[in-house]
Amino acid sequence: MGSYRQKFSDNNIHVAGFLVTHADIADKSERRTMIQESILACLDRNILPIINENDPLSIEEIDALGRGGDNDQNAFLIAKCFQAQDLFLVTNTNGVYENPSDPLSRIAEIRAQDLSDDIITQLCAGKSNTGTG
Repeated sequence: MGSYRQKFSDNNIHVAGFLVTHADIADKSERRTMIQESILACLDRNILPIINENDPLSIEEIDALGRGGDNDQNAFLIAKCFQAQDLFLVTNTNGVYENPSDPLSRIAEIRAQDLSDDIITQLCAGKSNTGTG
């Protein structure tokens, strides 16, 4: 988090870190509402929320460590929480792959109305060679 804070402070942008698990944001719960309200409070104050997976707080997250964490899926769940129209994932790959080990399986376009939780889970199963998920 310190790296983000330093880089953004060079441009007079304040940041706040959020550590969340899939369970925190997947279902409508008191915890999800609290996270949503906190993120909105940051945005209202011109503070950039940096949201990261909190790996060691659940067995599911700990099991995911062997595959690398899954911040892409968390990004999708956060976007879904806020009913976002767009989600941009920054990566060093040439796109989203149906099968990450097959470079010919790149998906040219993903339409929001075609997405389901199952499709997102499948698409987020792989990782780039420098990412953790």
